[in-house]
Amino acid sequence: MTQAIKNLSLSDRLKPAVFNALVAIFFVVVAMYVYFVGISVFWAAEDQRNLKKISQIDLQKIELEKRYLDLVSRFDAGYAAENGFIDQAKEVIYVSRADAFARR
Repeated sequence: MTQAIKNLSLSDRLKPAVFNALVAIFFVVVAMYVYFVGISVFWAAEDQRNLKKISQIDLQKIELEKRYLDLVSRFDAGYAAENGFIDQAKEVIYVSRADAFARR
């Protein structure tokens, strides 16, 4: 009987320690959960901001391509003739060589 009383008193001293350890573990787990969920939400918001920036840059790129094509379309044969360029299609000269260019 005395052995049972000793075991009971020993377990009575351990119960608060075990309970306090479980409460501490519970708060640590909750804190980690809140931390990781917060980080996930932060990175999701950051991804959304980056996607908006990318779409804005894509729109700017489209506008620049449009301006480029408008400027390139102005360069034609008439513009070249105004600047002094002449058509050389009639005076095509071919140069040929009988020997090979490189030998071993």
